[in-house]
Amino acid sequence: MYKHKMAVITLKIDYSLCDACGKCDKVCATKALVLNKATGRLVFKRHKCVGCAACIDVCDKGALSFE
Repeated sequence: MYKHKMAVITLKIDYSLCDACGKCDKVCATKALVLNKATGRLVFKRHKCVGCAACIDVCDKGALSFE
């Protein structure tokens, strides 16, 4: 039996740079990155991330990066 091992992707969020604009939330096709409107902070759901880096590309503050 073959078992596929998925890579674990870790997204680093620099909250000192993030202004909670929501651009990354809107561009994430898998909803791995969601803006919590109650707290104004991003929530990263690593099991949903496919590593496309669209969120990193759209962030003009440089608050997101892969570890």
